[in-house]
Amino acid sequence: MAAVEIVTDDWVFGDGVLHAPLALEAANNALALNPDLSMPFAVIGSYAAGWESNVIEGMRNYDIALEKDAKNTTALLWQGIELSTLGFFDDAIRLLEQCLDIDSGYLNCKHHIAIAYLNKRMQARAVEIYEPTLEQNFHSVSEAFVSYYVTNGQRNLALLIADIKFGLEAAPVVEWIRALENPDADHSAGLARFKHWESQTESGITLADMSIVLFAFGAYEEYAESRFRDFYMWLPDARDYRTTPYFKKTIRDTGVLMYWQQKGFPEFCRPLGDDDFECDELEQ
Repeated sequence: MAAVEIVTDDWVFGDGVLHAPLALEAANNALALNPDLSMPFAVIGSYAAGWESNVIEGMRNYDIALEKDAKNTTALLWQGIELSTLGFFDDAIRLLEQCLDIDSGYLNCKHHIAIAYLNKRMQARAVEIYEPTLEQNFHSVSEAFVSYYVTNGQRNLALLIADIKFGLEAAPVVEWIRALENPDADHSAGLARFKHWESQTESGITLADMSIVLFAFGAYEEYAESRFRDFYMWLPDARDYRTTPYFKKTIRDTGVLMYWQQKGFPEFCRPLGDDDFECDELEQ
């Protein structure tokens, strides 16, 4: 129950229930019954990292979960996602490959390996891993590949993937495609159309749930104000965002900088004094 509740806010929109506190309650109840269980610690880790911006505590609980059960593939997935979000792409790939070694059918682990390779600017390898999952009609984080297909002249495929991810709720995804096709043009009307859709939809999805779309429109302040962080912020789509003060605000507000300061920085970032940092642009 705890595991289902902790992911429901990411997978189910508009039901009017905040599921994360229910997840934490269920995890603590489970440990009261059996302190040797693995999954409750993974849930507590996800809650701490995602909802409390305490990445250090989150990662500590993921470690405990995997000490309790090294074959807990969901714990491997969640910790792998967190490592990718923190900028440690190789470590993320290592954990996610462990996940697939245990369960080759865990397609979400496969998708997040592909995302980590996109973040490493190894697009060909990322696509090689991602595209076979289309045969299983699996679209967990497929929106990360929309920009790739636009750039490589496969507009219709980009539209189709965008539509599968967001268009079924009538989101005006063609505006997103246009922003990717002509990044230097004025796309304020397209963003306004998305905001109008957001105000009308009953799906429960908001633009804060569409960080990769916000990056395409240059709506960086809205992303930072959401106190949200995700692995998309390292993609090429977010290159301009990473040059803004909003990027640093997100890194500080969501516990990433504190984690780096205590545990070490990714290879392309470094500290500047006691409360600042800089990151190199990742090479294509």
